[in-house]
Amino acid sequence: MVYQILNQNMKFQAVLLFLVVICTAKGYSQQPIAQSKENKLQLRQFFQARLQIDSARAAQVSQIQENYKSGVYLVVADTSLSEAVRRARINAIMEVKNQKLRQILSQAQQEKIIPSSERVVNSSIK
Repeated sequence: MVYQILNQNMKFQAVLLFLVVICTAKGYSQQPIAQSKENKLQLRQFFQARLQIDSARAAQVSQIQENYKSGVYLVVADTSLSEAVRRARINAIMEVKNQKLRQILSQAQQEKIIPSSERVVNSSIK
């Protein structure tokens, strides 16, 4: 009788632990975070101050960055892709982002926003 009660208690604890782990893992899973209007405004203001550009160009930079992040997320989330294909697609998305940034930013501004590792990759590709 005591054994049955202990066994049921252990099952309950196991189920409870499983639910806690699932809820915790789901909360920390990699999901795109929808940006609120306030977050978008803060990001635009950051680009405006960091790059010393007007609000219209800051909005363009913000949109380019947002598109880049969502594109990379989709590639990373696609588990059917091999590692080589995944890397190639991310590099292509990165190159498109950098080309768009080059069209609207000066060289000095690009250096502030495009990581040096991406600038080196781009120069070796050309």
